[in-house]
Amino acid sequence: MNYTEKEYWIKAEKSFEILHACSGCKRKQSFVNTGCFRVNANGNKLDVWLIYQCQKCRHTLNVPIFERISPSRIDKELYEKFLENNAELAEQYGRSFSFFKSKKFEVDQNSASIALYDENGKADESDACTDFERIVVHNDSGLKLKNEKLVAMVLKISRSAAKKLIDENKISLSTDSTAVTIEFI
Repeated sequence: MNYTEKEYWIKAEKSFEILHACSGCKRKQSFVNTGCFRVNANGNKLDVWLIYQCQKCRHTLNVPIFERISPSRIDKELYEKFLENNAELAEQYGRSFSFFKSKKFEVDQNSASIALYDENGKADESDACTDFERIVVHNDSGLKLKNEKLVAMVLKISRSAAKKLIDENKISLSTDSTAVTIEFI
């Protein structure tokens, strides 16, 4: 079967907030990326952390990037970026859902600011996606999105309208580990 197909990629617009027990507030709070790193030498080993901060009391949380690693195992250019608190690098780590997942930190998905990108960059808000028979949305970061939210985002309709399309089987959804395919029936 010959399909007219469009591809999108889901990307974070800003650093993810993480939910963590705050020792200052004595309860689970939302922590935000400070854009700073902490590099600590202990003998001949290094620790590198991305510093997050509680939104309520400003208590800090060190998110480990490298722990007890030999300095020779870190690329010199990367090491320099850690030392200079490179904002771009801090943002890159902060936007990586898989990074937080691998470190067993809980991302506050309700506060996640995400957008669709096509092969030309950020998808235009006015683009109509109904001219395609199949739309593939790549989710390489592994963000958990409800089907109706994803469909609403792609088709630029309300979530209730997206849910209605799904419930009435007017579109078909198939999901694998890194992509969701939307087909119009």
